[in-house]
Amino acid sequence: MNLFNSIITIWLFLISQICFAQYDKTHYLPPTYSEITTINASYIILTTLEENPFDVAITNASGTYNQNLIGLSKTNPIKITLPKGDTDGIFTKSEGKTNNALKTEGFILTADKYFFTSQIHVVPNQAAVIASKGGTAGLGTEFYSGHLYSAGGSPNVRAHFISVIASEDNTTVTFDNSNIKWEGKPNKFDVTLNKGESY
Repeated sequence: MNLFNSIITIWLFLISQICFAQYDKTHYLPPTYSEITTINASYIILTTLEENPFDVAITNASGTYNQNLIGLSKTNPIKITLPKGDTDGIFTKSEGKTNNALKTEGFILTADKYFFTSQIHVVPNQAAVIASKGGTAGLGTEFYSGHLYSAGGSPNVRAHFISVIASEDNTTVTFDNSNIKWEGKPNKFDVTLNKGESY
């Protein structure tokens, strides 16, 4: 029984560390992509475990979107509706933004205290939720992306995407996977981004 209790205790400790990887003072939300041209709505949701209210600043790389959210606390979560267009955090195939460094899509959220954030996009017949990993836990130099293979449906409405956002200037991102057919790119290519820019 002692071994079982020890395993459970270790497991609970590890789970708690993973859960708090999303609890940070800085969050980066890279843009998402939709093959469908109609975007019904985009939201950013913020929550915290802090009892005392504090403010959260949201911006994009170009500075064309700036908002200060006032009074986030444990009893006062905040949900904002993003304006449709160049600052909604999602873009469609018809906008021609794939394979480009973007300054207006993607958000950086900062505060003096810890908080959670996620972004929700609603398009016809489906929705997407992006949970931020947090500015500290999400930083690194090597990442992997997993995707579900989609064999059903029409080939022109299936879309798999990966997006990144730079946390500092002159960030070089190498995309390298011989099994992926990047749109208009070779199997391996580099992109250089400045802080807040996404690809």
